[in-house]
Amino acid sequence: MGTLRNDVKDLMKKRAAEMIHDSLKGRKSLIVLDDVWRAAKEDKIIEKLGLPIGNDGQYKVVVTTRNKEVGQNLKARIYEMELLSMQESWQLFCAYALPDYDKNLPPYHLEEIALQVEKRCARLPLALKTTGASLSGCTDIRK
Repeated sequence: MGTLRNDVKDLMKKRAAEMIHDSLKGRKSLIVLDDVWRAAKEDKIIEKLGLPIGNDGQYKVVVTTRNKEVGQNLKARIYEMELLSMQESWQLFCAYALPDYDKNLPPYHLEEIALQVEKRCARLPLALKTTGASLSGCTDIRK
């Protein structure tokens, strides 16, 4: 026999799934599952989330991941996205780090910093935006 804690946890998951199902039933919806990492049991994710199955739910699910197994387990249509180019990375970083600077003319005299940012953020948009925003307004750059 399971513990009361596990029983309550299971009941809460079931109720949450029912609430999601009821709120989406008969509605057109887009569901985004961002940054899914685990490759095991994704094929049951639709069921576990309580998404309407059949004609009562008209929805699309978008899953973002860096783990190809996730898409394979979901039997999904896979679109591989390329990393940003060095120039695109730098422009995105500058848009957040230097919001008053002309977007068409990023400050290339900061090339050394650009190379460090590109390397550490691995040309990933969220990392570039977050790093840029955290440096916005900085006037003193120290290594």
